[in-house]
Amino acid sequence: MRPAVIVREVPLSPEDAFARVTDWPAHGEHVPFTTVTVTDSGFVARTGGRLGFDDPMEITWWDPPHGCQLEKRGRVVRGWARIDVEPIPAGSRVTWTELAHVTGTPGFLWRAEQLASHVLFGRVLSRLLRT
Repeated sequence: MRPAVIVREVPLSPEDAFARVTDWPAHGEHVPFTTVTVTDSGFVARTGGRLGFDDPMEITWWDPPHGCQLEKRGRVVRGWARIDVEPIPAGSRVTWTELAHVTGTPGFLWRAEQLASHVLFGRVLSRLLRT
């Protein structure tokens, strides 16, 4: 499996871009049927309401405004995500790299999982960084 890599260049300072992409509750505003609750070690994304599932994520690397990494520790979704922010002349380049695997999904469907990650997280990243 290969991770999905999404890159956006925005007219925001690295500090502002990092603050936006690490506003964990705001992620829930852009993922359908999802709410995000911050915990001591990261956050939990609850998808689907009462009949849904929790997607707990632990922050394993934190270096504002340069980046962070998360480990997905749920029973349903496993994997990791890394967010890197770098200054460019016009503002910042934000790179979101994510490898997410739905438990029980056959290995031959990794491209479908990668595409779904790219579409979903690309949309979330674009909306979080909207100016």
